[in-house]
Amino acid sequence: METQNVRVPDELVNAFNGMTQSVSLLYGVPNLLEAPDSVFDIGRPVPDAVRRYNTPNQARVAELADTLNGICELAAQSAQVSVQADCGEFLIQGFVLLRKFAKTINATDFIIGLDGEAIVERGAVRSDRKGELNALLDRVRVGEAALDWSALTQRQRYLAAALSLCALKGSDKVMEEINRSRDTSELILYLAQRLSVLEENIGELQFTASGSQLLAQIANFPVLQERMESLRRLKHIHVVQGTCKELFVPEEYIAPDPIAVRLAADVLGINPATNLLAVDENTKRTIFRDVLARFGSLDVAIATVLKLVTNEFCDDATVLSRTVNRPWQDGDTMQGFACILGATWRVESFCQSASPLKIKNGDLIPIPMPSNKAAPAIWQRTPEDIEDGLQDGDARRLAVLRERQACIRVEQKIKQDGIAFADLSAEDQALIETAAKRYQSRLWVYNQNSAGIKSPLNQISLIFNTAWDADGKINNQPHAISGIQSGIRIPFANVGNVRFWNESRRSEAHMGLKDVSTANAYTMIFHCLFQAAGIIV
Repeated sequence: METQNVRVPDELVNAFNGMTQSVSLLYGVPNLLEAPDSVFDIGRPVPDAVRRYNTPNQARVAELADTLNGICELAAQSAQVSVQADCGEFLIQGFVLLRKFAKTINATDFIIGLDGEAIVERGAVRSDRKGELNALLDRVRVGEAALDWSALTQRQRYLAAALSLCALKGSDKVMEEINRSRDTSELILYLAQRLSVLEENIGELQFTASGSQLLAQIANFPVLQERMESLRRLKHIHVVQGTCKELFVPEEYIAPDPIAVRLAADVLGINPATNLLAVDENTKRTIFRDVLARFGSLDVAIATVLKLVTNEFCDDATVLSRTVNRPWQDGDTMQGFACILGATWRVESFCQSASPLKIKNGDLIPIPMPSNKAAPAIWQRTPEDIEDGLQDGDARRLAVLRERQACIRVEQKIKQDGIAFADLSAEDQALIETAAKRYQSRLWVYNQNSAGIKSPLNQISLIFNTAWDADGKINNQPHAISGIQSGIRIPFANVGNVRFWNESRRSEAHMGLKDVSTANAYTMIFHCLFQAAGIIV
């Protein structure tokens, strides 16, 4: 299958030009208008293991792409797809998944190309348009016996078929993975590459059939991936920067870092002779129950670790989990903690409505902590870090960013001068509380949007460039308000997550693969504390 030579929509040119170099340099995710079949540029410092386990066989990609293209072309020729037709059952199955995934797109901007024009689902700063992909898919009718897409043009049917095959792979992260595709040919190449990478890692061909049998094999992708990861002792993570790339890495790359575990154990007063990575679960539970007894509450114990994390590792950190593990019911609560701008908080939220799901922010309660200074670190932010974000022309944005600068000045009092939050002026306390509430409003968005679907929170994610584009312009205003630029998100407990964020836009402050083991170490400590408190089993 040859890549179509079509005009790239202006919205996508803008999106690619706005990406920083961080992801491209570290992991080979294209950030400029590169050839869509490029995987790694040999001139980039891609870690050997990343290259080894994530490089498809290009001849096999071409073969698979031709087969998948033929399925989509044939399907697009008919106004209806019968469940009895070859591939019909699985095209319909894929389309049903596609509709579900498309309804929960939460990327800042989601834009794909079709014949030189942009289809804009979420425009953000790229476009004032929105909802166009879902509007197109809404014109398709799905019945028990057939899928009716007579309301679409033939090219739109091909697009819907290609998207359905991608969705058939079975992960809702697929929407982020195909985001910013420049044309339908890239959708087919994306899927062919994913299939080939799986085959390469397993060591034998898996997708050898044709027609419905091939699609059945694609629908079995999650099972094959799980088997492959077990066989090769690999884990998968996501690298997200507008678009998303799933990477397979050796287990040891993301195992909890023993140095970080020891640092957390020290601030919790755990015996230096105790190796938390070696003790059994019952012993570990006893150790952390003793920790809670010494500290007097879960709040103070978690806040102590969060202060360590945000003094030594990142700018801000949050941990959040449901307090019960069951289908949502009205009134179900979530328990969380945060250290934002150097101040520690207990975060409470609850389920206002289970159907449709609506999460309501509850109280944000300060946790009093003694003063302590942060060691100088390369990610230590200053008011000047956001100076070039103060563009003219938007009074509200200017006011928000000036408030961010004021918050960072207060943070310097806490982290650099060692002033406790309780000893700040009432004005400074109110300023940080306002910022923390803004941050709180963003905490649950991924969980809420992914309700009822296999959540992307089940994957470790490296996140880049969420607030500002490479040229300094704001890409995501809510993230800019909250001070989020790059970070790591890790699944936690009962459909929750732990997040570690850096605000600085300097490339050396971008979190990367090297930081995941440290993040996992602190996540393990949070898990032990929540477990000792009885919040999670």
